[in-house]
Amino acid sequence: MSNYPVLDAARVAPIGSKVLLDMGLPEAKRGRIILPATVGARGVDQQILSTLVRFGALAFLDSDGLPLPDAPCAGDQVLVAKYAGYCFRGLDDHLYRVTYDSDVATIYLKEGAMNE
Repeated sequence: MSNYPVLDAARVAPIGSKVLLDMGLPEAKRGRIILPATVGARGVDQQILSTLVRFGALAFLDSDGLPLPDAPCAGDQVLVAKYAGYCFRGLDDHLYRVTYDSDVATIYLKEGAMNE
């Protein structure tokens, strides 16, 4: 079991420019030797695909305070830095991460949703 704190994700409300991400269920470990996930990690493995759950009132705004035209919405799949923010385990056993909106690198578009 990990040492992440257990919180009710439904009660976590990011403030300012913070976002709440659902990282999904942790991988099941089997066997007697458990290697850290960072062993063998390369640059391409340093990002995590997560689901954007909710975000603070100042997240994804430009310098004038207007929403960014390409800002993600709740429910979008996004790619974030692996070591950004703070993690906790939800009551549903999912891992969640609270981080800055600037740590969200891309939106993972579903097939057929690509810009032409």
